[in-house]
Amino acid sequence: MKLWTAWCEYDATGEGVTIMALITHAGSADEAKLEFHKQFGSFFSAGCEVEEGVVRNTYTRHLFSEALLHAAEVKEGRANIRLYASSHFNYS
Repeated sequence: MKLWTAWCEYDATGEGVTIMALITHAGSADEAKLEFHKQFGSFFSAGCEVEEGVVRNTYTRHLFSEALLHAAEVKEGRANIRLYASSHFNYS
């Protein structure tokens, strides 16, 4: 089992934006996507991206502090890690 990062940005109507991310142990990208599905639902998991490791991108940096991302990397293999967060802004 390795750490995987899954994330999604949803802004279909232009009136708001939802960002979601999950960092969790999984055996494959498909397993990580399934965990994202369990956390955020099928609508959002259909469009999520998945990459091995603790990914630092616009979405994960928006939702998690650098200290938390670093802690996940350092503790990989020594702890059961599951980080998830989302934010939603509605501008209508």
